[in-house]
Amino acid sequence: MSLKQTSDDFETWDLYHQLGMIKIELGDYTGAIYYFEKSIEVYKNKPSINDSHLAASYTNIGLVYANLGEYSKAISWHEKGLAIRQKILPTNHVDLADSF
Repeated sequence: MSLKQTSDDFETWDLYHQLGMIKIELGDYTGAIYYFEKSIEVYKNKPSINDSHLAASYTNIGLVYANLGEYSKAISWHEKGLAIRQKILPTNHVDLADSF
């Protein structure tokens, strides 16, 4: 299945997100950022996608920048993910730890 063949917003987001994760595993951090940014675009154009997915994309971009040693960018992206998670999750939820 190609990205053009899917009409499900979450599926499209998930495909881009998974491609970003694969790029991280391959050490292709520029490619990872590209695909995470594509997943963010899908989210912004398709409001049916859950906010937690946007938070995951933000957090993963933060992880990539941390791996690149660009810590100020990493913190900025992690803060975006954390802000979303703090709005939608209970204070004791395990996913909040991903943003710290």
